[in-house]
Amino acid sequence: MTELIWLIVGQLLTVGGALAAVRALTEVLPPGVYGMLGLGMTAATLLQQLWFGPLCATTDRFYSPAREAGQLGVFFRMLMRLVARTGTPVILVSTGVAISLAIGGHADWAIIFLSACGFAIASGANNLLDSVQNASRCRHLVALHAGASAWLRLALALLLVWLCGASASIVLIGYVVGSVFVLASQYVSSRRLLQQTSCVATDRKPCRSAIPGRPDVDDGLSARKGRPTVASEVDPASVWFDRMWSYLWPSLLWGAFTWAFAASDRWSLQSFATIEDVGRYLVLYQLGYYPLSLLAGLVLQWVYPIVFAQAGDGTEPDRCRQAMQTSRRWLALMVIAVAAAVLVTLLGHRLVFQFFVSSSYRDVSQWLPGMMLASGLFALGQLATLPLVATAGSQAIARCKIGSSCLGMLLNAAGAWWGGVAGVVAAQVGFSATYAAWIMILLQIQSRRLRHDGSGNDSQSARKLAA
Repeated sequence: MTELIWLIVGQLLTVGGALAAVRALTEVLPPGVYGMLGLGMTAATLLQQLWFGPLCATTDRFYSPAREAGQLGVFFRMLMRLVARTGTPVILVSTGVAISLAIGGHADWAIIFLSACGFAIASGANNLLDSVQNASRCRHLVALHAGASAWLRLALALLLVWLCGASASIVLIGYVVGSVFVLASQYVSSRRLLQQTSCVATDRKPCRSAIPGRPDVDDGLSARKGRPTVASEVDPASVWFDRMWSYLWPSLLWGAFTWAFAASDRWSLQSFATIEDVGRYLVLYQLGYYPLSLLAGLVLQWVYPIVFAQAGDGTEPDRCRQAMQTSRRWLALMVIAVAAAVLVTLLGHRLVFQFFVSSSYRDVSQWLPGMMLASGLFALGQLATLPLVATAGSQAIARCKIGSSCLGMLLNAAGAWWGGVAGVVAAQVGFSATYAAWIMILLQIQSRRLRHDGSGNDSQSARKLAA
């Protein structure tokens, strides 16, 4: 119960900071500048999708098996290798883009792009440490850092706007500085946490094999405890790296597509409407999409350590079925929350905009229920992916991610051309409905496979890696 309270506290602080940011920034930034901020943030989203997002998902998935096997030290070393492997090309390409913008006479956009990249790196590193702390069940650290990040970014952005003037790059620089302060605190607390978990890992007998699927590999504790060791030519680090990379690379593939979809709504409006419409749409997106996204994030933070611990390394059918049952219960609760949120915004969208948004943005309030519905459907799809990746691996949802993102890009472009802001909201609903339905079908197929075959795809991949 204490952990749940801390998660709720963290989400309340984050939601409060996000809503305060909408209110404060719409007061000091006109719709055109706010639209430029939204376009600049697409660069931050790109780095998140192609770098830190997959790393966080991999941390979530393999922390519990690594701790269960007594191999946390190897796990963290392989995680740092993955950080370097995925980050090097991203940084090189981003540097090239910034130089190209500057040489091409778009110095203002180059500054916005670099500021957004800096924010993405600082906030992404924070998210990665959050994943470690949350997987370690240190919910209070996650909650306090999430709340501090939201409010500190806003405070520094407003301070810099007051000192230097209203511009998208100034706001992003404030975000960068705030994220760096929080990252320093994250680093200190994470070092202490890793030292504690390392001591625990080396002082206890692992519950399972040090390497999932390799019971013949020495766990590193046999000699210390007087047990005979089993010789093996297999390097534990290479096996862990192979498993983690196998899980991570599909999300790198679909990350490019999901980013293109996530950016296509704003850039479509920029192409077929006006920069002011981009600003109004961004406010609509923040008020309609963020609340249920944050609620889904709260549920996922609470559930995924439980589900992944239940599923283990994905090789035992009984544990996989237990993870499925847990996820279904949370899905049912999420459906109720989505229905309630849509009903509230349908009845009170004008009141919401009057309270949270400057008057120059209020002419799009009638589309808030549609955006809330789109957010809710997407949140249901995201929650449904949890038992899939826990029991079947990340490859199980790759086609869905790529296919639905491509459809979403087409819908966004068509919606912006046809109806401006209203058309893009309709496109978001269409995309989210398609994504949620596709994931639910995959979930049903995996449930049947577990019932009839007694194993999931991840167990097969684990055995292949073990061979």
